[in-house]
Amino acid sequence: MPAVQGTMSVQFFNADGEAMFKIFVGRDKDRHFKAGQVARFGALEGRFGSGGEV
Repeated sequence: MPAVQGTMSVQFFNADGEAMFKIFVGRDKDRHFKAGQVARFGALEGRFGSGGEV
């Protein structure tokens, strides 16, 4: 199976709109997202929303 394209991340921005901290979902040796991290990311997304300002 080919690796999933794109990224999954949580990003924090300062008052000027610049990214100041980023947390990315990890990948395994085959470049697939790590399933446990994807599950946790989905839980965060459900709790805090997707995209835009939270």
